[in-house]
Amino acid sequence: MAGEADRVRESAVNEIVAKRMNKKQQMRWNRTTVQPFLDVRTAVRNDTLEKAFRHRYPGFRPANDDQGLPAAV
Repeated sequence: MAGEADRVRESAVNEIVAKRMNKKQQMRWNRTTVQPFLDVRTAVRNDTLEKAFRHRYPGFRPANDDQGLPAAV
């Protein structure tokens, strides 16, 4: 079931990115503007976003740090 949900979600993201990269789109993305979005999305999917964020901002601690963060979906 999770596999199907992942495929649906991935398809929706691909559709949005393709639509925004279209030259006819009014609010158009280009490689420069879409890359940070894709980098964050990849880090979330790979469960590396928190580590990268803490590396860049060593003093950062969320309010509920003792509880840990939920796994990315």
